[in-house]
Amino acid sequence: MWWTDMPVTLEVEVRILSRCIQGMVFISSSHADMTVFPPSPSFPYPLEEPINRLGTRTSGHEDKGVTVLFNFSRAILAYLVNKFGESDDPLYPKDPKKRALVDQRLYFDIGTLYQRFGDYCYPVIFNGAEFEPEKLAKLEEAVQFLDKFLEGQQWVAGSNLTIADISIVVTLSSAEVLGYSVNPSKYPNVSRWLIKAKKTIPGYAELNGPGLKDLKGLLDVAPGNKNK
Repeated sequence: MWWTDMPVTLEVEVRILSRCIQGMVFISSSHADMTVFPPSPSFPYPLEEPINRLGTRTSGHEDKGVTVLFNFSRAILAYLVNKFGESDDPLYPKDPKKRALVDQRLYFDIGTLYQRFGDYCYPVIFNGAEFEPEKLAKLEEAVQFLDKFLEGQQWVAGSNLTIADISIVVTLSSAEVLGYSVNPSKYPNVSRWLIKAKKTIPGYAELNGPGLKDLKGLLDVAPGNKNK
């Protein structure tokens, strides 16, 4: 089953980006009243559901009295940078080649890494299933891809922290709290990057911690979890 973002994932990514923006003097004082609304607790739900219903049940950003609704956190990340960023902010650069690489990493996250994380974990949390080794192997393969992306560079899309790093670190930290561990001997680049991202992203622990705790709580009571 293909799922949209979990509420903790979507909300955390937006809030972390907001903190990054503040930490980098990215949002001026005139944008201090910007409000990011949390998603409906009815997540997750299948994407087969009509898009007009998705649009009424997802996170929004209040922009001068207008609420802009999105059903993916990655779209919200890009929107905030495009709307409030500098003319060429490194979080989501304007240069077509650099931006294309950030976009590719975002697509990799939602289409491969996050999907495989969801395929592995969500059936256990929500459907009473048990963890399946075959799905774990697919998640491991995605992490291997990410390790290759990180060869010779500090961040997933080059030399600067971008919204792709924010998106992917939330995915991997969610996997970690549900029992997955990045093996530093097998994936040294991912292990190095993950440590750096957690230390570098402003407010990471403060903003991500509560959501991870909630996610872990769901796993702890899941009937299919044999590792309680």
